[in-house]
Amino acid sequence: MKRPVVGVVGNQFMINDQYPVHAAGRMTTWAVSHVSDCAPMIVPTDPETAPVSELIEICDWFAFTGGRPNVHPEDYGEIATQAHGDFDRRRSAIHVGTIRPLWDRG
Repeated sequence: MKRPVVGVVGNQFMINDQYPVHAAGRMTTWAVSHVSDCAPMIVPTDPETAPVSELIEICDWFAFTGGRPNVHPEDYGEIATQAHGDFDRRRSAIHVGTIRPLWDRG
């Protein structure tokens, strides 16, 4: 039987200050696999390469780990201040774009 697929929304990082990657924490992917008995899939934080509509079709659910960078405050009706920390609008688009349909479907 095929395990459900859980998209783990990653972050963008630079390896050796020269190679950009999308990455997710090993603890998160381990927990999705071993605790939840689901297949983890690291989701790139770029809606141009991983459109939200396609992600929703592929993934049965998503893991939202939080951390930095934050979801942009405008995406939940607030004005951005320095207290909100750093943002990645692409990552925000993936988070908000996948949360809203899941919320709607219950």
